[in-house]
Amino acid sequence: MKRIAILSLASYVAMTSLVMAASDPHGEDAKGGLPQFEPDWFASQIFWLAIAFAVLYIFFTNKTLPDISAVIDNRKNHIQSDLETAEKLAAEADQVQQIYHTSLAKAQDKASNELKKVENDMSKAAEEAAEEYRARSEKELKKAEAKILQAQDLAMDDMNSIAAEVASAAVSKIIGGKADVKKAKSIVESLNQKTTSKAKAA
Repeated sequence: MKRIAILSLASYVAMTSLVMAASDPHGEDAKGGLPQFEPDWFASQIFWLAIAFAVLYIFFTNKTLPDISAVIDNRKNHIQSDLETAEKLAAEADQVQQIYHTSLAKAQDKASNELKKVENDMSKAAEEAAEEYRARSEKELKKAEAKILQAQDLAMDDMNSIAAEVASAAVSKIIGGKADVKKAKSIVESLNQKTTSKAKAA
């Protein structure tokens, strides 16, 4: 409104000057003063002021002011849209960051659980392998002990046979007859068993 009033006043001054100049070719030199300040021109000045104000008001309200308002509204809407977009992007960034931290925590927990599971599986496998090796070793040891005992029995049997043969030969030479080898072997085995029993008891 201030701009309209200023432009109206300027237009009024220009128009009244032109009208007065056209009505009085001699201008202010003929009367020695400014026509705008003479009472005879007040009615004409008010009339042209109203006309100029009305024309400028209609022009500005129908053409210039709507364009300016449209530009201002467009700029305001654009700024508001940018602010809303910035807020939306900030919210999305916060959401993405939250999702990232949540996913990272879940991944760390999962990795920790998997590591513990692998450690438990390895420990269990090691224990099973050790137990299997222990059982196999005990089995092999028992087999070896059985073979040793069998070898000892065979050796003792051979020794008993040899001792029985030696004893039979000695008896044959002493008494001059043939001794019973089986009986001598039984006697030797009996003596060995008694000796073994005494050794175990001791």
